[in-house]
Order: sequence, then structure tokens, then C-alpha cells
Amino acid sequence: MSNKKNIFLKSFSILDKKVLIFFSSIALSSVLISFVELVGIGFLGTFILFLSDINGFLINIDKFQILSFLSSYSEKEITYFFLISITVFFIFKNIILYIFLYFFFKFKAHFSYEISKKIFSANMSVNYEYFLSQKKSKIIHDIREESLRFTGVFFSALNIIKDTFLVLFLGISIFILNWKISSIIFIIFIFFSGIIFSIIKQKLYILGTNLTFFSSNFFKKLLESFNNIKFIKIKKLEDFITSKIFYFQKNVMDTTFAQNIIVSIPRLALEVFAVVGLCLAIFFYINTSLPIDKLIPLLSFIALAIIRILPAVSSINQNLNNITTHIHALEIVNSYIHKKKSSISTQLNKKQDKGKNIDKITFNDVRFRYKSNDASFGLDNINLELRKNDVLGVIGRSGSGKTTFADLLLGLLKPDKGKILINGSSYQNLENINYSYVPQATNLLDDTLYNNIKFGSNNVKNDHNDLEKILSATNLDKLDKNLYSKNIGEDGIEISGGQKQRIGIARGLYNDPNLLVLDEPTSELDYVSETRIMNEITNYNIDIIVIIAHRINTLDICNKLLILDNGKVLDFGVKKDILSRHQHLKKFFEINN
Repeated sequence: MSNKKNIFLKSFSILDKKVLIFFSSIALSSVLISFVELVGIGFLGTFILFLSDINGFLINIDKFQILSFLSSYSEKEITYFFLISITVFFIFKNIILYIFLYFFFKFKAHFSYEISKKIFSANMSVNYEYFLSQKKSKIIHDIREESLRFTGVFFSALNIIKDTFLVLFLGISIFILNWKISSIIFIIFIFFSGIIFSIIKQKLYILGTNLTFFSSNFFKKLLESFNNIKFIKIKKLEDFITSKIFYFQKNVMDTTFAQNIIVSIPRLALEVFAVVGLCLAIFFYINTSLPIDKLIPLLSFIALAIIRILPAVSSINQNLNNITTHIHALEIVNSYIHKKKSSISTQLNKKQDKGKNIDKITFNDVRFRYKSNDASFGLDNINLELRKNDVLGVIGRSGSGKTTFADLLLGLLKPDKGKILINGSSYQNLENINYSYVPQATNLLDDTLYNNIKFGSNNVKNDHNDLEKILSATNLDKLDKNLYSKNIGEDGIEISGGQKQRIGIARGLYNDPNLLVLDEPTSELDYVSETRIMNEITNYNIDIIVIIAHRINTLDICNKLLILDNGKVLDFGVKKDILSRHQHLKKFFEINN
């Protein structure tokens, strides 16, 4: 229990000041709402007291200063007064309640939005290496589902505050009227509520943890199946995949069913205990020879109070159960916000404009090992220098370290040892260096061709001319003009693989980068298109270009070559010198083609 309390308190620290102020305001407003509810029940109780003993009410009316003005009214006029007052009060009360609920649910939506945004921002701010060991489906699930559960925990707490004060106000009122009856009822309530909650709380916590596991795995399997839809169709694996995926969905439904059943138990049980308590209290007073007619006003008020207390107590138990079920979400969200602060990445360049010129890039004894994978995998003792206008071709067998080299060059990974210098300074200390990257597999947005090329860029200066130039260079100007204004489909489903790759190259060229890294950029293109596009790339004012490729014709535009083998530099230098030292190089490319 102590750990759960600590995680709850710790969660407040991730909330913004404005959110905390609004949260506190809602909590205080809920106390006011509870008091208004009490006044409403008091109104009804007073009216019932009047109707049950009109003469006695009129005789004793002077004892209540707030109602003394009614002593001069007739019975009919007093009845009208109560009818009109009760009607007006309940209209007013429900207007206040509506306003409260309006801000309550509006704040709840904003709260959930802020938490999901915080989780997403926390993931966006960590180092790239973190994503190499994480499941995308789990992150997406947590942004969507765990943020809602996190919100549910806090708003269950608000509901508990509101209902607790309502029960407290009504309980005190009953206690003042008759402490014996109220004591019997509340002892039974508290005793059995404690027993029920202690029995089911651990079970609900386990179910909440299981729900997170099954729902995140269900989402993961969905992503995997759609990413492999071509292979599934070819191999006719539809039934196999369906059974595998919906194993998790069935467990999600079974877990949710178990939660709903367990959560419903307290409400049903407490209703029985409340009625039993009231009946025992009446039985006790009947056997003390107290006239039943004297008990009617008291029991009427108690009955009204219990009618309102029962849903409140049931709500308290249900919200306690919700907190117990979803407390795991607080642990998940806190792990994103707090534990990842140590992995905050250094953003090399937030600007999209043409940056500072790169005159030289130097690798000084650079060493890197992946922390999430095999410790032997990485790069060792990399020493090289690239000068302005260099076009470097990086070659090597699979697993030789080509992609790791590119990630280090782009600043996505930090060396464990050694330094990477740009113009003699560490890249972490530089700003306004415009990097760009073209991957082998381009992920496209379900958006227009132009927006896919610009991909979030805010640069509008000479935008049209720049785009037209890029479209021509990448041979995209021959596309159907309708694609310029309509969406190209999810991940470019409306276009070919070669067109997708050309859009990736166009995206890399946009905004005139200083450093451009291309990873197998033309694997989907024919020889003629590849040659034309690669030649066009060299006509751009790019300081340094790095190309990772297996096909030797892709590297025709390079003036330098880097050969990597098992994480080490096998050779580096001017292309002509490399080819003279490695006669087998052509054969090497043929193997990897």
C-alpha cells in the first residue's frame, strides 16, 4: 500500500502547475456540490416532517429561526411554499451540477490529452538508441491506453473526494438526529466495506497488470500481421494469424469481464448491508416501546439520506477498485517521464534553413557498442577524415557496421570512446548544421506528394521553386499531376516502390542539407533512373555526401570509399587507390547485389 501511495504522490510531480490548480479547483468544487446535495435532502426531509405532523410542525416552528416567518402562514400556504422552494432549489442545484460536470469532463479530456502528449514527448526526447530496444506497439499502446487509465485514476480520486464529503455530511446529519440509529448503520457499512475491499483489491491490481500485457500484445500482433500481409496471403496463413492475434484479444475481453464482475460486487453487497442496518435499527427502536409515529419523520429523513448515500458509497468502492485496477498505469507513465530524463538526447539542429558550411568531418579513434544488443556488435577504432565536396561510398558485408557508422555520423548515436568533430568542434556543441538522411525503406504519410517531401518543414521561402527543382531531379515531375493534390495512401499504397524511393530522395534533398547520408537509396530503381538521379544529387550544393550501397554502379559518383568489415575499417581513401589495392572489390559487390 505504501508503494502505491508513493507512486500516486509521485505522479503529481509530472503535472503542470495549471493542471494542478484546476485539479484542486475541481476537488474544492466537489465539496460544494456535496453540501448542496445535503441541503436538497434537508429540504425534502423538512417537507416530509411537515406533512407527517402539521400541527406539531407549526407549534415548534418558532424554534427554527430560519423558518419562523412561516408561523403566520396557513397550512395551505406553507405547503405551497415548500413545493415552490423545493422546485426552485432543485432547478438551481442541477444547473450548478451541470456547470460542475461540464468543467469536470472538459478538464478530464484535457488532462488525458496532456498525459498522452507527455508520454509521446518523453519518447521523442530520448536518445535514438533507446528505440532500438523498444517495441513500437508497446509505446503506441501506452500513449493511447495507459494515458486514459492514468487519467482514470486521478478522476476516480476526485469522485472519491466528492462522494466522501457527501457521505460525511449526510452521516453527520443523521448522527445529530439520532446517534444510535446512525451508529448501527455506519458500523455495518464501514465493517463490510473494509472486508470487501481488502478481499478484492489485490485481485483487481493483478487484473489491471494483465490487461496492460494482453492489450499491448494484441496491438503488437495487429501491426505485425498488417506489415506482413503479402507473405500471409501468399502462404495462406490467415487462419493461423487470426488465432494467434485473437488469443490476446480473448484474454483482454476475459480480463475486462472479470474486472466488471468483481467491481459490481461491492455495490450489490453494500445495498443489502444498508437495508439490513436500517431494519435492525427500526427493530431495535420498536422493541424499546417508542411509538412508531414518532419514528416516521426520523426514518423518512434517514431513508432519503440512505437512498443518496448508497450510490455514493457504491461509487466510492467502485472508484477505489478503479484506482487499484489501474494503479499500474501510474507506474508506466512515471517510468516514461522520470526514468528517461537521463536519456535526453541532444538535438543537433532544430532549424530547417541552410546551415553552416561543413569544411571537415573527423572521426578520432571512435568506438561504439550497442548496449541493448550483443556487446560485440558495433564499431572499433574508426579514424578517418572527410573534406568539403567529398562523396563517400561505404561498403561492406551485412553486419559490418555500415548503418552504425551512418548513425554516428548523423549524431543519432554517441561514441563510447573517441570524438566525432565537425569543423574541429564536437557536433554536440554545434548548432545550425543541416543534416539529412535517405533510408532504404521510405515511410510515407497518407498525405499529398508535396507534404511528403516537406515532411513537417516550416520553410516557405522559395518553396515552390525548390520543390519543382527537386521533382525534376528525382524524376517525380513525370508523375500523374493528380498526385500533387491528393493523398498517396497509407505508406504510399497508391504508388510504386520506385516512386516511394524517389520521394524519399526528394525528402532528403529538401531544404538544402549540409550533410546528406543515403542508405541503399536506389535499390528499387532501374539502372537508367538510378544513374540520372545520383548524378543530379551531385549538382546540389551539399558539402558532404555519404552513400551506403551494395551495387557498385551506385558509387560511380563517389570520390572516396570506406570498406568496413566486422566493425573495423578494412580500408579508406580515394576511390582510385582503393580499387587498385582491392582487385576483388567488383566481385564483392556482385556477391551482395
